[in-house]
Amino acid sequence: MAAAIYARQSIDKKDSISIETQIELCRAGIDCEDIKVYSDKGYSGSNTNRPGFQELIKNIKSGLIDKVYVYKLDRISRSLADFVDIMEMFDTYGCEFSSRSESFDTSTPFGRAMLQICMVFAQLERENTIQRVRDAYSTRSKEGFYMGGRVPYGFSLKQTTLNGKRTSMYEPVPEEAEQLKLIFDLYSQPEMTLGSVIKQLQHDGITNLRGAKWQTSTLGDILRNPCYVKSDAEVYRFFSNKGAILVNDIEEFDGRGGFMFGRRAHGKKFSNFEAQTLVIALHQGIIEPDVWLKCQYKLARNKQIKRTGIGKNTWLSGLVRCGKCGNIMKLTKSNTKAGRYFNCIGRISLHICDGHNSTVYADAIETLVAGEIEQKLRETEFRSGEISAANAKEINALNIQLSEIEKEIEQLLDKLSECNEILLKYINKRVSELDAKKREIENEIGEKRLNSNDKTDILELAKIWEKDNFDTKKLIAGTLIKTVKITDNEIEIEWKI
Repeated sequence: MAAAIYARQSIDKKDSISIETQIELCRAGIDCEDIKVYSDKGYSGSNTNRPGFQELIKNIKSGLIDKVYVYKLDRISRSLADFVDIMEMFDTYGCEFSSRSESFDTSTPFGRAMLQICMVFAQLERENTIQRVRDAYSTRSKEGFYMGGRVPYGFSLKQTTLNGKRTSMYEPVPEEAEQLKLIFDLYSQPEMTLGSVIKQLQHDGITNLRGAKWQTSTLGDILRNPCYVKSDAEVYRFFSNKGAILVNDIEEFDGRGGFMFGRRAHGKKFSNFEAQTLVIALHQGIIEPDVWLKCQYKLARNKQIKRTGIGKNTWLSGLVRCGKCGNIMKLTKSNTKAGRYFNCIGRISLHICDGHNSTVYADAIETLVAGEIEQKLRETEFRSGEISAANAKEINALNIQLSEIEKEIEQLLDKLSECNEILLKYINKRVSELDAKKREIENEIGEKRLNSNDKTDILELAKIWEKDNFDTKKLIAGTLIKTVKITDNEIEIEWKI
């Protein structure tokens, strides 16, 4: 085992202490013959990337050094945080430390106490630095600055300025942008799944994602990413209803794409918008808002179907009710001739209903309801087309009004706990007026969409009804039908449309 002297001199100046002098001053106070000397000339103390110092560290970790002497603390490091890390490493390997000019010696109680004080201040320095970085990141990201990370498919980076500061922004790559439009248009069709979209891309010769293979998980992330949407008031309301933190006012949702920030509780960033922060970026979106929103609702709907895991025995699950007592009719499976049949919960569980005079066979009910659905779809006049620019602008303005009304209602509700009886009366009156106005605007939006021949999912369901897919049939039945009421002599279907 041996002692070591470490000396460092960043630049050779008249008023600086040379490496030779530092070594001699240290030797004078060491009562040990076996002394190893390590030095670095021309190296700053701002970091630890110094050859002599790194060799010293290596020998300490090898157990060859049991105490290190320096002329002054800053010869080791000028960074308090680095110094404390070094001292912790010394302690881990049983190496003591002594500074000749400051009487700092970790072999003494006073020296160890001083080290603890240094550690406290070093931790404070680290935490303050981290907080400053976080604050700067948060501020710049909320202003729309590009904060790094992988550039999403469809975009490249170009230099720009924002508030007089240099930054980068997304710029569409024409070929990839056209492919993105195709992807969103395909998936917005009711009959298309993520897998079938990939098959179509491969059929069209779009076989890779910048060298990587298309995967349903990757495609799902693309479809959910708000950087692609031409944001408008309806997109604002979508994210607001999903619990996202919106930095920009609704008027700033003017066709630009968005950045999503924030630490997610679990899962992928775009699978759960709660506690995520949405910021309107500098670049223009690629995908029309109605198409983007269709994809969001479809992704959410498919997720719900996937999660339920129930009602797999009939695609009419939850819709069939007893025409006598109004309770749900539960499907029962039997190995007998009866096969699958519906039983009234009011009879078998609640004992409040006499049930039906004959067995309600599931196959017969499904066949009858399927025929009625097909007829309903044939009777419906299918219309498609795009919303005119003028009409889209009117709908956007109505959505802005709707958002402002919802904000005012929330503000009034927040004041309920603080108001007296008289003020409560006026708040109730105002909330009632706002609620009536909200319903009026929602109806107006619905009428404008209908009159503008906007494509609707319900109308396009006819294209996929004939496909023998359980989840699809369940989805369509749930979309079109409110209840299927069964009595002894008839079946009554209550439609949603």
